[in-house]
Amino acid sequence: MKKLMFSFFLFWAALPIRAQEFIPQEFWGLWEATAKRDAGLKSFDLAQEQILLQDKALRYRFLPNLELNASYTRLGEDLRFDSDMESLLMGSQRLLAKEALGIPFNAALPEQVPLSEIPPILERNILKASADMNWLLYSGGKIKQGRKALQAKGELQLAQKQMQKETLFNNLLQTYDQLGLLLAAEKVLSQTGDYLAQQENFVEKAIANGLAIPIDRKKIELAKKQLALKVEEQKSKKKIVLALLAQQSQLPAEELANLHPQLVLPAEKNWSSEKRVELNALEAAQKALHAQEKMERQSFIPKLALKGHYEILQQDLSLLDPKAYVALGMNWTLFDGRQGHLKAEEKALEQQKVKEKIREVEEQLLLAETKAQADWDLAQEKIELQKAEKKLAEEHYALVQEQYQNGLTDLREPLAALKDIEQISFSLAQSRYQARRAYLALIQAKGQLIKTIEQQ
Repeated sequence: MKKLMFSFFLFWAALPIRAQEFIPQEFWGLWEATAKRDAGLKSFDLAQEQILLQDKALRYRFLPNLELNASYTRLGEDLRFDSDMESLLMGSQRLLAKEALGIPFNAALPEQVPLSEIPPILERNILKASADMNWLLYSGGKIKQGRKALQAKGELQLAQKQMQKETLFNNLLQTYDQLGLLLAAEKVLSQTGDYLAQQENFVEKAIANGLAIPIDRKKIELAKKQLALKVEEQKSKKKIVLALLAQQSQLPAEELANLHPQLVLPAEKNWSSEKRVELNALEAAQKALHAQEKMERQSFIPKLALKGHYEILQQDLSLLDPKAYVALGMNWTLFDGRQGHLKAEEKALEQQKVKEKIREVEEQLLLAETKAQADWDLAQEKIELQKAEKKLAEEHYALVQEQYQNGLTDLREPLAALKDIEQISFSLAQSRYQARRAYLALIQAKGQLIKTIEQQ
């Protein structure tokens, strides 16, 4: 499975990056691999499943509960009537027998007429088996409000998951762009190396023809050593960035070395502003608190339940035990010491706190959007200025190079001009990196980042 994921990732990495792509396809492959492995996102998915189970449990509260019960009891002795009651019952039995035989009630009953013994009320060996049913018919609205609270909790979890996605995506893209910045720096150093190679070739020919002095060769060698040191520094930084990218994505650094990020600027687009996930989270929390408040206020509504009972084994029942019954019960809390009222007031105060927080966050997000737009506009202007500076530096280098070749200046001027080109190229790459960060902050401030992520 891991090899399959790596192959999929490398397939995306091999795709050409179009100039107009702000987020290239190879990054989306990296993002998919990262999101699948992120423990935080998995935790939110498990929390959503847990909420679904809790909602099912509430719905199933309206299903009848059926129970089978069995018991065996051995008493110390049979339960019988007292002696006076038994004498009365025996006397009644004699009178009934005399009446049946036509004997006067004051005459003696013949001995041959059998009389039944008075049975015990309950024998000492008691075996019982019964079925019971409990059925909640009406919960006073508590289950309905409980499900609403769970639904709002699910919306809150979803919003928090989206916030986690935005943070994870932002951090991953930042590291990816840092790698792109290092690759851009490598390209600048490679161009500097090409310039130095051309300069070295000219100096060697000039020295051979007596048009330059040997000290110029040493200046070129020193410049090459300085360049080699910069190259090694970039390699060290690249290893660190790849290690960080491997930590974030949990993919091998060797695989990530095949990435080729470019600091592409996005095409102009007028993004519309959408509601931020932070506001969705706060509104969901407010809905959950409102449902909990209603639950507390509805604690005074009567609750209805149906109860049924049936004795499966009836031979050991006492004379007072019913064989079956059905009962409709009501539970009505008339006064609970104002506990429900106080809890409801507490939830109402918490709602008010969330409402104030929403107002505060709305103001902060509006300010953040304004700042992000200003940063993006400024970043574009800075890039255009540095492009002009780079063009001027290249023209200056060409001029001093021509002057050096014609013997009008020494080698220090072309080398200084070359260093200016290198420095401006570094600054331009850094500005492109900062511009991409500003643009990402802008689409996040407008509430479009999560939509961009989830549409892939």
